[in-house]
Amino acid sequence: DVVNNTINIWSEDPAGDYSTPEGTDTTPDYNVDRASTLSITKVADADRVTAGESISFMLTITNDGPSAIQSGKIISLGERPSAGLTITGYTVTSGNGTVAGTGNSATVTTGAVIPVGGTITVSVTADVDADAPAT
Repeated sequence: DVVNNTINIWSEDPAGDYSTPEGTDTTPDYNVDRASTLSITKVADADRVTAGESISFMLTITNDGPSAIQSGKIISLGERPSAGLTITGYTVTSGNGTVAGTGNSATVTTGAVIPVGGTITVSVTADVDADAPAT
């Protein structure tokens, strides 16, 4: 994408006809770069979990700007679970996007423009090994 700026000039016209400018100038086209910084928070749905059960985590991905994220852009996720925890699935729970992935990696594809300050929330499910040690 590009932007430019045109200026028109008129002198005072007693008839009030300003439809045809007396002078005009346009800047050259300037390429537009988009840059967005993402931040993420992760919150578990429980303080404790029992060996052999599942736990869910809510990921909130925020566009910190300075640019909006365009529709169709891909955001990559990389989980790093500890021993005894296996990631089993990903679901977009709010925001406009889809998620695809298995195991420790997934991608979120934006389904609409994500404005600065906008978020997408992803639920991550994981299984705790049945023989995970108690703490």
